[in-house]
Amino acid sequence: MNVRTTFIIFCAACVLAGAFFFLIQQRWLVIHWSFRPMTAESSEQVTKGAIVKKKCQIYSFKDEKEFSDETVILWEPDNTTQNVKHLVGHWVTYQQDEHVLNQSLSLEAVAFAAAGQTLYLTFNQPMMSKEWSTFKKWRILECLLRTIRGVELPIATVRFLVNDEAMIDDHIDFSQDIPMAGFGER
Repeated sequence: MNVRTTFIIFCAACVLAGAFFFLIQQRWLVIHWSFRPMTAESSEQVTKGAIVKKKCQIYSFKDEKEFSDETVILWEPDNTTQNVKHLVGHWVTYQQDEHVLNQSLSLEAVAFAAAGQTLYLTFNQPMMSKEWSTFKKWRILECLLRTIRGVELPIATVRFLVNDEAMIDDHIDFSQDIPMAGFGER
């Protein structure tokens, strides 16, 4: 194939492509796409109930030090219960990865009281070991509360449950709601 033949083929291809796009632009040739075009109305509908990625700080306490790590969770603006379940689930997984909490611990359910001010977290077993000091238990709870406070939800208190009954601990009274503000300043 010589240069002249290549040039003729290239020019013919350009003319055909130009004619094709001209026919589409003039609506003489209609191509039906398999997706809906975005209009101003449809984009508002999509963003109204859309699930977004939200950056959150996950706090932890290990080796007498508190530290945090930023993570991204899926956030659905109209579903607070599911959002808290994702957040606390990430927190539990992070604590397990750092070998702070038992590997078999899992969050079973999340619920809100009728007024929405009290959060109920149900786990499959107690979060903390009986051998831990009161200070360590307190700091772990503070880390969870700070993680939840970080997403700025209108929660006043948290109740910790194990299999739908109050969590039992020798050092911390879980029969009462724990305020979201925590146990006080350090």
